[in-house]
Amino acid sequence: MCMTKLVKTAFVATAVEILLAVTPVVATGLTITQHPLPDYAHDCGEPPCRPSPAQALLAAGPGRVLASAVEGGTAARDVYTEIALGPKVVMTPGPAGSPAYAMAPGLNGHPWVIFNDGSMRLADAPLPGLTTLFQYGPDSKAQPTGLTTGAGAAWLINHEKVDRILGGSVTSFSPPGLWPGEYPLDIVAGPEESAWYTNAVGAIEQITATGQEIDHTIGPDPRNVFGDHARPRSIAVGPEGAIWWTDEIHARIGRMTDDGAFQEFDIPDHRPPDRSAGDSFGPPRPRALVAGPEHEFMYFTDPGDNAIGRVSVVSGEVTEYPIPATSLVFPADITVAGNELVFDESEAVGEGHEVGLLGSIMPNTSPGDSPLTTPPSRSEIVTALQAQLKRATMEARPAFRRRRQSFALTVTPPEAGSLIMTWTAVTRAPTRKHTVTTPVAVATARAAFGLARTATVAVKLTSEGLRLRSRGGRRSHLRLTLQATFSGLWAGQVEASVRQGA
Repeated sequence: MCMTKLVKTAFVATAVEILLAVTPVVATGLTITQHPLPDYAHDCGEPPCRPSPAQALLAAGPGRVLASAVEGGTAARDVYTEIALGPKVVMTPGPAGSPAYAMAPGLNGHPWVIFNDGSMRLADAPLPGLTTLFQYGPDSKAQPTGLTTGAGAAWLINHEKVDRILGGSVTSFSPPGLWPGEYPLDIVAGPEESAWYTNAVGAIEQITATGQEIDHTIGPDPRNVFGDHARPRSIAVGPEGAIWWTDEIHARIGRMTDDGAFQEFDIPDHRPPDRSAGDSFGPPRPRALVAGPEHEFMYFTDPGDNAIGRVSVVSGEVTEYPIPATSLVFPADITVAGNELVFDESEAVGEGHEVGLLGSIMPNTSPGDSPLTTPPSRSEIVTALQAQLKRATMEARPAFRRRRQSFALTVTPPEAGSLIMTWTAVTRAPTRKHTVTTPVAVATARAAFGLARTATVAVKLTSEGLRLRSRGGRRSHLRLTLQATFSGLWAGQVEASVRQGA
């Protein structure tokens, strides 16, 4: 999210396009691609439904995932939808029923899913059937929110308990010493038929198949909720067998080895130095994480930075990569599907509504995307844009003086977003009274661009601009003013004016 160096502006007499050139980036070995999900007409009528953000995500093979609740809002929902990524995204409905609340790999290659619709079941759900493997009783008050599988068993987070289901029978474990308000957040199957889960007050808990519980407290005083102790949320097993977690509160990634030793790695704060309380930036907020397919990194989603991060298993170095979107999206869950990673995200569309998107990550690719860096301050961006726009306005004068209808401009925009440019002009007769007319728009240009992506837009003279040209700009003094409104890094307006006749 940084602004590259300025590129010299130039106008070409017969061109009809404006090029927004971006300085080439250094190879980084990771590429992120956006995959907008298609609209669907299932029980929606007109217009078609737009996909909702996924509630759960599970790999189904190379380039394929199962996504729950992407058809949210329809009359007849699917437990999940299979999504095949590629040049054309293909969505295949799964079994009908309430959306899966969580999913995990089952024993026979079919996903195991849990529901939070009152049935509270553990189900084996191949396409297109649905078989219930376990059903909580009607008086159980079960509230399963997390699911993992290992050694033939399913481990569920059930409110303040952890349940282990094997062969249709359930064993409930009540973690000892829980204070009011304490509860498990996320769970993963670990080595030796045990389950590991994060605790809301700053601990990693381990439960073995025999019910032995081991408390791995992170920090000296885990119950001091206002202190700087860890607040682990999502949890995963690394390629080296260590337990990894995200600390959303303190913007850290944690790692614990089998002997209980732990480390924490800070995520750099990439907010600009002169940020204000009302800007769109926030601190890093790592959410879900997973071991990468190359067995060298742990990958995590960061909705705070609108980015995907990774941390080296060997060195602990943390690097983040901005998602190449022209608007803010918020990544959530992440999984490995073959040799790539797939993450779900949401995009706000106004009035509190959100639509679902998927992104994919190809590790070990070249040249790859540019890592996230601390962007320049707003004052630096304004100064740089003003210099560019002033040169652009100077170059625009010959288009009117020589009665040309169009021109081309090369300029470097600030990161991903949109850019709208409007040239306005005021004319005054060369008399002593200097009669000034009302400013009118004489040329416009518009572009939308992703991060480090070159966009091409047309610069057009307006009807008023053509009229001024036909009247003979030589015989009147013309003051050109270029206004640029851009969104993305910093939303705002920058104006550059040249007080010279055209």
